[in-house]
Formats: sequence, structure tokens, C-alpha cells
Amino acid sequence: MDFRKVMESMRKTRDRIAENDDPERFRKMGIEVIFGQGRFIDGQTFEVNGERLEGVHFIIATGSRPVILPIPGLKEARALTNETALELRRLPWRIIILGAGPIVIEFAQIFSRLGSKVTVIEKDRRLKGRKT
Repeated sequence: MDFRKVMESMRKTRDRIAENDDPERFRKMGIEVIFGQGRFIDGQTFEVNGERLEGVHFIIATGSRPVILPIPGLKEARALTNETALELRRLPWRIIILGAGPIVIEFAQIFSRLGSKVTVIEKDRRLKGRKT
């Protein structure tokens, strides 16, 4: 397999998905989008940015953003995130992955299948993966 072609395909897929995640697109569809941290006031009230919203059902779908953890030496090690890994131009001969969430495990499989030696380090005793 051609590493550059695989990575280019993954970048195109990421960009195509990102277009559909634009908050303005949702607003045009009549969906209110609020950014901020919130908390439950009671079983039917959620407060975010000082505004209280009431509802009977709540779906918790907080998502995540990649971060470089404050581990000594990590920045100097040229750490990657799931986003910056897509910018690699050459297949690394070895890659060490900290954490075992579903997205990064997919990256582990991709790099392994392309020929990198992959090690996953996870503090828990099992891989997080997808819940069934």
C-alpha cells in the first residue's frame, strides 16, 4: 500500500466530514447550537452560560478535542494527535500511542497494517473500544 495515498484519502474523508459538522449548517436547519460548559440544576433543567434550558430528555454527546497532555518531555517528543497524525508524509517505522479510545485504536490498526511497529499504552486494564 502507498502510505501517501492512504493518508491523502484519510485527509479528504476528514475534510468532507468536517464540512457537515459546521455549527452554521445546523443553525440554518433550525437547530440551536450553544457552546459552553454547563450543569444540571435538577432532573429537567440544564444551565449553560447562565441560561437555563428545560427538557424531559437529555442526550449527552460531549465529543472531544485532541490535547497534548502535560506529561514531561511529551512536547519535545513531537507528539501527535489524531488530527496531526493525518499530516504525516512518511510512514513512521515505530509509533507509540498513549491511550486506547476508539479513534486512536483505529489509528493503531492503520499504522500496523501499513507496516509500522505499534505499541499502545493504556492506564486501564482494558482497551476502551466501542461499547456494545
